[in-house]
Amino acid sequence: MLGLPIANRNKTTLCNAYSATSSEICRQGGFMVRKSILSSFLLGISLLIGCNTTESDWAKAKNDNTASAYSEFVERHRQGPHVDEAIALIESMDWDAAKNTNTVPAYQAFISKHPTGRFAETARTELRDLRWAEAKRLMTREAFAAFLKDYPSSPYTDEANARISALGLTRAGSVQIFEGYGAMTCSTNFTSRIGSNGEIGTPRDGSEIQVVVFRDIPEWRAEEAKANGLDIKPGAAYLRWNRKLLYIRDLSPEVLRSDSKVCGQFIKK
Repeated sequence: MLGLPIANRNKTTLCNAYSATSSEICRQGGFMVRKSILSSFLLGISLLIGCNTTESDWAKAKNDNTASAYSEFVERHRQGPHVDEAIALIESMDWDAAKNTNTVPAYQAFISKHPTGRFAETARTELRDLRWAEAKRLMTREAFAAFLKDYPSSPYTDEANARISALGLTRAGSVQIFEGYGAMTCSTNFTSRIGSNGEIGTPRDGSEIQVVVFRDIPEWRAEEAKANGLDIKPGAAYLRWNRKLLYIRDLSPEVLRSDSKVCGQFIKK
């Protein structure tokens, strides 16, 4: 039987198989290359369109220049460029709005929205100061107690405690009654003290409890009080504390007419 030796026939078959496989790989490879190029092209187009959209939206937000416009931009492009700048602008605008409004709810809303922002601590300070002013306006023990509950340690803590003590004051070591240019004083051997923290009746260091009453407030005295940051009114009794006069209560006209009755409100035998 004529033909190629077995070794040669096997070699030819292997070569033919290899040739066919190579051609298939080339055909498939060409398709894969074309597919890869097409995918890259489409990806590039997509990125270009996305970039153009981001820049267009940013330009619109800048043109509107409002907190709502920047918020909308951040919502649509959370991971894109300009997001940090937009967030900073939103916070600045919210802070300006809170300052211009200057109310407790305005600062509370700002802190809730930007708890760790650049202006958060300043907002908390402004909020605390407004709460303190409100407590002084209400001038009740409950108002000062509520303030102390929310701000147990602040520049106003000692005064808040002193005002709570003053509003409940019924006994003092001395009472000074001012009328016109003159004044009279009544006193007793009552030795309780008001401590530096405003607590009354404890034997700690501090000033003796002194009450001041104004039957009237001439213009010159009003100007003097204002210059010293004192808010006083006629017919009221005040506790002298730490260079301040802390409101105790209004006295009735009947009591005010008599020195002994005024003194009797606080001097107990």
